[in-house]
Amino acid sequence: GAAQTKRMLGVWTRMALVDQVIAAMNNGRVTTALGNGGAILDLGCGAGVAVNELAASFPKATVHGLDPDSVSLSIARKDALKANNSNAIFFQAYGESFEPPNNIKYDCVVCLDIIHDAPRPDLILLNIRKMLKPGGTLLIKDIKSTGDFKKNLETMNNLGLLYGFSISSCLSSSMSQPDGLGLGTLGFNPIVAKQMAESAGFQRFKINDFKDPANLYYEMVSPGGEFEHGLSRQNTSMNVCVPDLSTLPGPMTCACHYGMSLYTEMTMDSVPSKM
Repeated sequence: GAAQTKRMLGVWTRMALVDQVIAAMNNGRVTTALGNGGAILDLGCGAGVAVNELAASFPKATVHGLDPDSVSLSIARKDALKANNSNAIFFQAYGESFEPPNNIKYDCVVCLDIIHDAPRPDLILLNIRKMLKPGGTLLIKDIKSTGDFKKNLETMNNLGLLYGFSISSCLSSSMSQPDGLGLGTLGFNPIVAKQMAESAGFQRFKINDFKDPANLYYEMVSPGGEFEHGLSRQNTSMNVCVPDLSTLPGPMTCACHYGMSLYTEMTMDSVPSKM
């Protein structure tokens, strides 16, 4: 499962994650921080596809990957060693309770297609806010929906398919603990995302569409830093291009559906690697 998921996500990660998605976060500040030796955490990193791409792209940065699955992490570590990514470090733990080593604070935390599968995403967001530097950025990539069943029915041709995925896969994961919230495939929608961001104490919340047919990109900023003094994206001098992901190859849905999704037949070797 972990190896097949890695293969499915590889092309999209190489083509989009660093140069387009990360580059747009916090008006370019995440890219600047990582280029200068900052720190980033991929929470729910699986087989480490994103971690190893980030580590190769930002050799001065500290790149951490976190996942509860030992099989996935063994693949991630082997790939990091093969690519000479000495700045990629992996931890086996849960996002709700993980404590970074040496009290490190991150410039950015990313959660790529995992929040809707987590039993307690609210506790994960709360812990992430504590792990971020003041003014640090949280990026959550998750399944696109409106939060309104009627609107979903009117605008999403694959709605039945996604509910099928949810019943057969995502709900069982998000209800795997007695206190699980059971979000399921479409549960982390804009309404829920904003509520959880506010409850966790994030100061700024933004929904990025990026013309991705399957996903939304939620951007949240922790309190402190320049945002504490009222600065915003609109009154900064940085010029950041808004990504257009409409034509990129990649999975239709999230990584947890690797066995059922329709995805490109391009292999990881068909796209030049930075590794």
